[in-house]
Amino acid sequence: MEDTTHKMNTKQRLLKAACELISMRGYEQTTVNDICTAAGANIAAVNYYFGSKEDLYKAAWAHAASLIKEHHPLPDKNIDPLEWLNEFVRVRIEAVFDDTPGGWFPRLVVREMTNPTEMANAFYETYLTPKMNLARTQVAKLLGVPPSSFLADTCTVNINGMLVHLNCMRTFKKGPMGTRVFSEKMINDLITQMQTFAEGGIAALKKAKKGACA
Repeated sequence: MEDTTHKMNTKQRLLKAACELISMRGYEQTTVNDICTAAGANIAAVNYYFGSKEDLYKAAWAHAASLIKEHHPLPDKNIDPLEWLNEFVRVRIEAVFDDTPGGWFPRLVVREMTNPTEMANAFYETYLTPKMNLARTQVAKLLGVPPSSFLADTCTVNINGMLVHLNCMRTFKKGPMGTRVFSEKMINDLITQMQTFAEGGIAALKKAKKGACA
């Protein structure tokens, strides 16, 4: 991928550096000086363009969110729910393995989850809750229950848990999924496996629900 940093203005370079460094180290472990050094900018530039380190961090989340939406968009909510679920799993996994700017967002999420800042709740409500609500709606359709039901909630959490765990291991380079070198085929196989687990789990829960009502 072509490095276009030299074509960016100072504000853009600061934003890029913030996304890169914080996604690798976390917010607390990344200083304004680190960001400015990476961006080739004066420390005063952060206050000039963003107001504070905190505001730069907020801008970094917004920027990373726009990039994942561009590179790994969620499926159309109007398609078949099972097709939606399989596509959802696929794009989430592909984002985790994306070493370009398109993969900054999932790593920022993990850093914030493991060492939350005062902005954690606001980030969750703005960027993550809408995605979880959409996933819950599709899962509920497959289960034949209301989106507000306990079953839809727990099933969605279980599916998301697989993806979050993978993201954590890849971000921190821990465990077999974090340290292993993955080929394109291995990533595709992993996608198929997680799709199978998600689909099979929903089918089993739906069957059990019907049996309990019989």
